[in-house]
Amino acid sequence: MRKLISSLGVLAVVMVAVALLSRPAPLPIKSLDPWILQSNDPNNPHGTYLANGYIGAKIGPTGTAFNDSRPLPTLMAGLYDNESLVHLPDWSPMELYGPFGKTFELDVKAPYRQTLNMREGWVETELTLKSRWQRLSGSVTTFVLRNEAPEAGELKAGLIVVRYTLVPKWSGRVRLGSLNLGSIPKGWDRSRTMPDGSQVISTSKGGGAALAVAADVGSETGAELVQVRRGVPLVITKYIAASSRVTGWEGDPSQNALQALKIARDTGFEKLFNEHKRAWRDLWNADIVIDGDPEAQQTVRALMFYLLSSAGRGPWSVQPLGLSSSEYWGGHIFWDADIWMYPALLLQHPDFARSMVDYRFKTLPGAKENARKRGLVGAEYAWESASTGLETAPEPYNNERHITSDVALAQWQYYLATQDKKWLTEHGWPVIKSAADYWLARSKYSSDQDRYEILQVVPPDENAEIVNNSVYTNTAARLNLEIATRAADVLGVPPDPEWANVASKMYIPFDPKENRYVEFDGYDGQTTKQADVELMIYPLCATMPDSVRANTFDYYKERAHKNGPAMTSSIHAIVAAELDRPEEAYGHFVNSYKPFLRGPFLMFNEKQSQTWDNTCFVTGCGGALQSALYGFAGLRIGQQPDGFAEILPELYIKPCLPPKWKSIEVRNIRWQGKNYDLVVKQKGWRLRGR
Repeated sequence: MRKLISSLGVLAVVMVAVALLSRPAPLPIKSLDPWILQSNDPNNPHGTYLANGYIGAKIGPTGTAFNDSRPLPTLMAGLYDNESLVHLPDWSPMELYGPFGKTFELDVKAPYRQTLNMREGWVETELTLKSRWQRLSGSVTTFVLRNEAPEAGELKAGLIVVRYTLVPKWSGRVRLGSLNLGSIPKGWDRSRTMPDGSQVISTSKGGGAALAVAADVGSETGAELVQVRRGVPLVITKYIAASSRVTGWEGDPSQNALQALKIARDTGFEKLFNEHKRAWRDLWNADIVIDGDPEAQQTVRALMFYLLSSAGRGPWSVQPLGLSSSEYWGGHIFWDADIWMYPALLLQHPDFARSMVDYRFKTLPGAKENARKRGLVGAEYAWESASTGLETAPEPYNNERHITSDVALAQWQYYLATQDKKWLTEHGWPVIKSAADYWLARSKYSSDQDRYEILQVVPPDENAEIVNNSVYTNTAARLNLEIATRAADVLGVPPDPEWANVASKMYIPFDPKENRYVEFDGYDGQTTKQADVELMIYPLCATMPDSVRANTFDYYKERAHKNGPAMTSSIHAIVAAELDRPEEAYGHFVNSYKPFLRGPFLMFNEKQSQTWDNTCFVTGCGGALQSALYGFAGLRIGQQPDGFAEILPELYIKPCLPPKWKSIEVRNIRWQGKNYDLVVKQKGWRLRGR
């Protein structure tokens, strides 16, 4: 019996070994390539997403917006209905049937590799589809056409393109099922099929939108039954166009989408693909190049890729999840846009940054209505806003009033970077002035102490809920009032003298005994949800002695919640760099991204303690990018902290490189009509014109 058991054990080991040896080896992947992210796991739940600033599509394991037998939502920037972002209809179905009508499905045991090319903005999925004993092996190539591409200039729509190149392992027939739209959200109710086979569906939601889809079959054009031959590729190309009035495209969205399909089909896959790749390479003329840290280089490129993917050139802003999802917060716009993402774009992509400040001008009427409802003048920007600018946040968060100053700061920084006085007159000034007028009305004068106070607000540390005299809120309001006076001087209009008066007497809570600032009246050392008082140092750049700066930072960095949002570590990296602490700054920088990345495609999560599959927290991307730009490269806009040198008018620098980095290069800084490259090395820095 023992011999029999031993023999069976050996046989089992041999069978397992044979099975392992006969299983195809996984396709190799590149690990720290600066431009390539890859996965050889067909069950990867984290996915990635592709977008062009107009539309964004999640990408699952099969290379389309589909995962685990369910469609993944596709979004269009600015398309709100009832103040929530609208999902576009499912465009991903590509049904192929083999023997006995059985669908071809992903073979998870076959060699598999999915590649995200960040330099050129596309995903390629190498896979095998199976239907009983039949196999189709090949690739799925997916991209969302950048509207900066030459051919896209004729389009009044966003365009998704998918090409299937599948090689059969047998000769015979396959039947094509649906190549058009899949599940259709409620409210998309006007569907029709055109003579050329295109399908179009439209809705009146969000001001009107349309989605149109068409497919070309390379081997048997349009045939339901396709004859395939062993080793001869079956090529199917699918075009999906989405158009809406919210983007600023004139004309009927349905006609725009159909016209975009016609242009795409006439142009052809190869030319569209080449133009798309060229447009992405042009965007990367503005780059952040790190020498000496391959992991940081790859990560910084991934974060900028996702941020650029969600940023466009229309009158809309970027929500915390970009164009990857609206599952949380309904796609609303927060201070995330103005404070966390916008500064990461302004220096190198001011055209994308402009869309964010123009959104605030577009929603100025709603902000004025918010103030009016409280019996105040000026503009009160919503903590959560959508298409109208009206407040959509619940209590107590609709009292997080510092956002009004955050909006004004972004407006002023855009003017400083571009010197566009026409824009300032028509767009920036109305916002800055209205925000300053709001603070005059919102501030309360204390005659006993001859100072102005701001009561009953929620600070950035939302766990504190409603407090009096939030140090960040009061400091930001003071800066807003000072900016308004400066902007009036630029435009040659008389400033309200009360702006300077209130700014000079604004109460900023301070503990003289401990020589540091205090988060709010009554603060008693409790844990903060995220960086709060530290934000006085950056981005507000409040003037203070070095000892106060260090004391304030060292005290509050220990009180920030360890499982809070990523941006806390981003701010800590920037402040530590300003204090000439390179090793500490680098540790905070790594903590600003590493615990939050999910999956091989480096999708960013809001919190390190949770995972949102197929979702990217673009706010966190912007924060970590600022650590590189404003921390290690040491740039400042508009305000000159102690020790910073002015390298261009209103642009200042004080670099601080981590010990392991040889250099950081910020390419194609666009400042006041000229372009520059900044190179920072351990022994110094130089700025060269382009």
